[in-house]
Amino acid sequence: FQAEDGIRDVERSRGLGDVYKRQPVDTDVFTPDEERENIILCVLRFLPAYKFENLIDAFRKLKRNDYSLVIIGGLTNENRIYYESLRKYVKDEENIKLIANADFNLLLNYYKRSKFFWFPSGAYYGIAVAEAQSVGLPTISFGADSGPGEIIINGKTGYLVANFDEMIERTKMLLNDEELWRSMSIAARKNAVERLGLDIFRNKFRDVIEMIRR
Repeated sequence: FQAEDGIRDVERSRGLGDVYKRQPVDTDVFTPDEERENIILCVLRFLPAYKFENLIDAFRKLKRNDYSLVIIGGLTNENRIYYESLRKYVKDEENIKLIANADFNLLLNYYKRSKFFWFPSGAYYGIAVAEAQSVGLPTISFGADSGPGEIIINGKTGYLVANFDEMIERTKMLLNDEELWRSMSIAARKNAVERLGLDIFRNKFRDVIEMIRR
């Protein structure tokens, strides 16, 4: 624990940010695809705390039948009842998909195919947000004062919002402005490559170690 504290002290004193706690994204794997579909993607574990019912309601309020909402998340047996309740909540709506415990190839495929990324949580750093940025997804997320706020450049690579109503409003802005969506998609990819990738993490971590040795 003393070593960890030492790394954090150096990070703060040298303006390197909290390198130690950040999980980098592999920007060579999570790459944009030219072919996009009208999909709003959310990648988050199926836990009651994330209130997916509210996310589903937000999508319904968009009133865009030409779009689909796809929620992909890890699922354990202890949360199976909650997951089944979500399936009942969705009923037979064909443009809302819940996918539990997807394999990596399926997950990556959805990242590349989607046009937007919703993240209704701000409790932690959120590698999924970094992955979304890496594939060029404009990201609308909670957590301005926590993990997502460290990843998303608000107004440039996505939007940081305080509630579901704001999430709907910001998404509508992008839906109605293809040029804005495109510029934000390009900026999201650039953000990941320049700030969130493996090489950046390695270089910053190496700098921290060298400073500790001095």
